[in-house]
Amino acid sequence: MTVKLIDAPVKRLREMVAECATFQSVVGAANRTAALLSVHIPYVSGDDVLGDMPRAVINPSEGSNSAEKIGINNFSSEGNALLTFEFRVPLSVTSASKVGEAGKDAYDWFGDKIDLIIDEMLALAGTGVSFAGETHLNLQSVDKVDGPVEYEPEEVDRDSEDVAVASYEWFIGFQVAWR
Repeated sequence: MTVKLIDAPVKRLREMVAECATFQSVVGAANRTAALLSVHIPYVSGDDVLGDMPRAVINPSEGSNSAEKIGINNFSSEGNALLTFEFRVPLSVTSASKVGEAGKDAYDWFGDKIDLIIDEMLALAGTGVSFAGETHLNLQSVDKVDGPVEYEPEEVDRDSEDVAVASYEWFIGFQVAWR
């Protein structure tokens, strides 16, 4: 499969998220390759099937990615995308809470995991090997644009009988820019 020049940075962002040890831990993946199954780019597949939580979703804005030729067969890309994380807080976190503290403990757990993932992404920016001999995406900014928000029980798809009403499902969105 040939990666289009415009799609390459978005796919590199996907690789970067999957490379984060905290993200791997949250999604229960043994390694980066397994974690890739929980990082979705809906516009690439042409459908809205995202899989179950926990997950990350990357949605580039229309026309938000460009490439400029800076030498023979050498391009510099610039762009941005909305990166969201959607996690279900483990019951082990909330079941150990004092009476009335489960929501706060879920919020703290979610916030701690997100902080660690963003720190790991920033540490990876422009370093190492991502895929096919390229370095990780060179992030310029990661700005929180939405959340953290707990999904209300009526907003959560309850098709699965094993999802408890008090499952503490959280969402947060970031605008990620690279150059």
